[in-house]
Amino acid sequence: MAPSDKDASRSLELDLVGFKGARVAPFPITLSPMLASPCKAPFSNADWISEPKMDGIRGIAFVKAGQTKLHSRRGLNLTSQYPVLSDALASLCPVDMVLDGEIIALDNAGRPSFQHLQQRMNLMKEADVERAEKSVPVFYFVFDILYAGNVSLLSVPLRERKLILKTILGSHPQIQILQHFDSDAELAYESCINLGFEGIVEKRLDSLYESGRRSPSWLKIKAQQTDEFVIGGFTAGQGSRGTTFGALLLGQYNETGEFIYCGSVGTGFDERLLNQTMRKMLPLHISKCPFKKRPDEKKQVVWIKPEIVIEAKFMDWTRDRHLRTPVFLRFRDDKDPAEVRPQQEEKTLIAARIEQDESIKSQIKQSAQTIIDGDEIKKVLDQLSAKEETFELLVANEKVKLTHLNRPFWPATELAPAITKRDYLIFLTKLSPFILPQLHNRPLTVIRATSGVHKKQFYQKHWSYSLPEFVDAVVVEPEDAAQEAVEHVVCNNLAALLYFAQHSVIEFHCMPARLELIPDLEHLESCDSRYLLNYPDYIVFDLDLHKDGRGARNPSIEKDESKRLCEVALKLRALLDSMSLQARVKTSGRTGLHITVPIIRNLEFDIARNMAELIGRFLTAQNQDTVTQAALVAKSSGKIFIDHSPNARGKTVACAYTPRATADAAVSTPVTWDELESISPATYTVHNLIARLTDTGDIWADFYRQKRDLQLLLNSISRK
Repeated sequence: MAPSDKDASRSLELDLVGFKGARVAPFPITLSPMLASPCKAPFSNADWISEPKMDGIRGIAFVKAGQTKLHSRRGLNLTSQYPVLSDALASLCPVDMVLDGEIIALDNAGRPSFQHLQQRMNLMKEADVERAEKSVPVFYFVFDILYAGNVSLLSVPLRERKLILKTILGSHPQIQILQHFDSDAELAYESCINLGFEGIVEKRLDSLYESGRRSPSWLKIKAQQTDEFVIGGFTAGQGSRGTTFGALLLGQYNETGEFIYCGSVGTGFDERLLNQTMRKMLPLHISKCPFKKRPDEKKQVVWIKPEIVIEAKFMDWTRDRHLRTPVFLRFRDDKDPAEVRPQQEEKTLIAARIEQDESIKSQIKQSAQTIIDGDEIKKVLDQLSAKEETFELLVANEKVKLTHLNRPFWPATELAPAITKRDYLIFLTKLSPFILPQLHNRPLTVIRATSGVHKKQFYQKHWSYSLPEFVDAVVVEPEDAAQEAVEHVVCNNLAALLYFAQHSVIEFHCMPARLELIPDLEHLESCDSRYLLNYPDYIVFDLDLHKDGRGARNPSIEKDESKRLCEVALKLRALLDSMSLQARVKTSGRTGLHITVPIIRNLEFDIARNMAELIGRFLTAQNQDTVTQAALVAKSSGKIFIDHSPNARGKTVACAYTPRATADAAVSTPVTWDELESISPATYTVHNLIARLTDTGDIWADFYRQKRDLQLLLNSISRK
């Protein structure tokens, strides 16, 4: 170091020791990174900041005397694998430094991709590294500074460390300071997920750097629940997997160092991964089970030394601490097997969430009162009465661009005039006090008819448009872990309802589960959709004549057929009454009826679905001449089909008050049991429903105040 450089370094050291907690200390040879504790949901607090959680590998950079050494989380030397980063860091640092950050690679869309980074990992030959740098360049995002010169900053609060880092680190295309969010962690989380990051890390501004410790002062919130596990064995493969394996047996180390079985994972592998995994495992074969307790249910197992670390995503933990629906994500060669331990949420996290959860609960309690604004409805109707075919509609300070307002959505029939997009928007605006409470906080699938119901219709789960801020969306994990998660839209306000209408949504189908803690899920510690959507708040029986008639074609329903349908519905009601289950009924708007039982959310979908199926079997057994649970039998015999399949996680059913994409513009309408025999499934339509509602009001307004406890019913059955 030249004399002038030494002078500058001494001057910087004198400046730094003025910071609270800074102290002169020998430059370290190695240093373990501080780790973040898991947290279920983001929360906003003025004393915390949020950073994007990068999908890469942790890198501690030691820059001394113009030379850089890059260490992994485990302390492995990565310098030769990423020479461009090492050289760039050496040129950027005006003094000796220790930096903490993440090494990442980007996919073709410019998003962080661990899969792309894996192409760079473990390359040792200089020629291989040079080739890889051209095809898969890497980047180092710095988020902390731990030493500067001979001054340790470990005990300096994060707020000041961030300031020091920004002041003294230079810039380079592949070396960047990770930007953070000062407020609104929820918005930060959503933005990071949309940009392809894993989630966010929330950090206390006064936090010190706790080397080697998983601290509650840093909290990581991921879009999906993941963890690291060590492979302890594998089961024999069958069929197409006969030459590889069926499932990997996974474990983690407890506090006393015992290797505990956590479950098995058999999904998430393609043929390349299957073969790669086998090549890794075969040299590690041992004869003795490495787990403290041998998994009882596992047979034909090959045991291996617990040296391979993988990462898996999963739905949740079971009560006996086994993984629920895990999916393999990737190998984690950067993780030390001995350090793979259960990631327990710190007790302090619950306390940190109390104030926010209380606010959420208060907002939810008020939602039913604030969801509809009568004055706003009048303002919207006044705007829709204008003659323009294209204009910007103002809805509660939100703007919805409307086009092609004179386009027919439903063509004219012999009995009714055509319904244009403008007519439909007016109808939905008047209907909003009735349909929005049914849609509120429920993930949706929709049926769209961009050229009208008489032409092509299509069913849509994922909304490909860039959504406006007033339209919510949620990622829903399917029951089958092998399937991809799907982002569903949510319709929680009038602006969103009319936005969907502008985009030709005719039918709204919602899940029988809500994204709310209140009521009856207060025991959950998070508003995370992965948990809330496990619990249905009603069970539904779809009674249908199963007559042919797709799209806008309306199969005719004879009086005797409608009568048979009603008779079966009344028998089902009597059966449910005998079980102390109070049922509601609505028309499907096509050829059936939906019998619905509101329930307390204390059972998961698989139990509720099994119970619905058993009730259907009992009804079928008592009415074998008129009822069937087989769709093909119903089509061929004319029997009434009782369908329990909508009672499954991720499934949807036509919402109460949703229009249907049929020629007569029918609407799925709640009705009373007394009037059931005087109507047909398609009695109420876009043409006449508002007049009915003006007369009767919302007969389902108390729907959720009539919930029944299926758990009590099951307990009483088991005692008998």
